[in-house]
Amino acid sequence: MRVLVVDDDPVSLLVAKAAVERSGHECLTAPDGDAGWRLYQDHRPHAIVTDLMMPGLDGLALCRAIRAAETDSYTYLILLTSLGARDD
Repeated sequence: MRVLVVDDDPVSLLVAKAAVERSGHECLTAPDGDAGWRLYQDHRPHAIVTDLMMPGLDGLALCRAIRAAETDSYTYLILLTSLGARDD
């Protein structure tokens, strides 16, 4: 499975990449939503793990763009946040 991890925090990005690869999956990484969008278009990963708050295209906007672009495939989306409120 090809997994794209998108996070503007370099440490979180490395930790997530290591976890994905330890699980036996191919991992692509992007430091922000704009780069994540480009990698999605180029590689069509099976799953995306993305941070909510990032410069440029944020995680929610990235998820919306992916859903709008999908026609014949499905990408699993996991949206992460360090925000602590239930509404977040």
